[in-house]
Amino acid sequence: DHIKDMCNCQCNVCGKVFVHHRMLKHIERTHKLPAKERFTFLRITQYRCKLCTSEMLFSFYTIGQHARSRHQMTLQQYRDTVVGAFQGDLVLDQSIEESGQAGVEEGGDKEITDNLVDMCQVKCFLCDTKMYLNSFKRHLQKEHDDFDADEPCKIEFIKRTFYKCKMCDATVLFHFDAINKHLSTVHSTTMHSYKSQYTAFTGDKEYKAVIKAADKEKARQNRIARHAEALNEAMGLTTSDNPPAAKPKSKNNTATRGKARTKFQMDEAAILKWSITLNNTMRYYSNNLEEMCVRRCRVCDEIM
Repeated sequence: DHIKDMCNCQCNVCGKVFVHHRMLKHIERTHKLPAKERFTFLRITQYRCKLCTSEMLFSFYTIGQHARSRHQMTLQQYRDTVVGAFQGDLVLDQSIEESGQAGVEEGGDKEITDNLVDMCQVKCFLCDTKMYLNSFKRHLQKEHDDFDADEPCKIEFIKRTFYKCKMCDATVLFHFDAINKHLSTVHSTTMHSYKSQYTAFTGDKEYKAVIKAADKEKARQNRIARHAEALNEAMGLTTSDNPPAAKPKSKNNTATRGKARTKFQMDEAAILKWSITLNNTMRYYSNNLEEMCVRRCRVCDEIM
């Protein structure tokens, strides 16, 4: 029942490796194909139900089906109500994270703080981006849309800190989902009510500054990526493995090649085609090279 021993599969379409329940969604969502017979098991393990001792494939998909058909409960209810349903924290599930008890070792030293800057931080297992645990699920949804953010996933902690409740001194993982769940299940209250009664957190201004700086850096990286893409298009570069084929030369062009008009010179018909008229005045047209549009690059300040 250790999560790291779940069934592993390899996609027959792209070769990627996932645990079984993720493989089914990967094939259906990424490749738009039925999952049946489109993956190969690399590791097959069995799981024994804690309620009836039935054995099945160790996959959240088969365990969820069994829980619904035999015990009339969802997989979420099975995990939350059955003591010792699963072991291990190599692969963490969002619901386990929200309970605030994932990866806590008995008798282990815990860093307890209420400074928002020191909240749990993680590294994305897909792109190595570092962020607060609060932002991890949103990051998966926005940056990795082929990944189901509600499914169990590997979480690599950079900083693991804990928060002590001001009402009962219980400790939970220091991120908002865990604290919200503790407040609602144990104290039947909301975060808003809790913050109005207690000095819940410190370092609010510093935390907002960190988030703002991270957002600005992300926006800067996006601008650089768009700029590089635009430059590639302007220079005629292509990322395709098959570059566009050259147009065949016409034999009829040889006679008129010497009479081709000079670049940027336009006849009357072209002027009418590419100009617009506002208030009976022709605008936005010039065949003077010195009046071409000029822009400044935001990255390197070069004018072009």
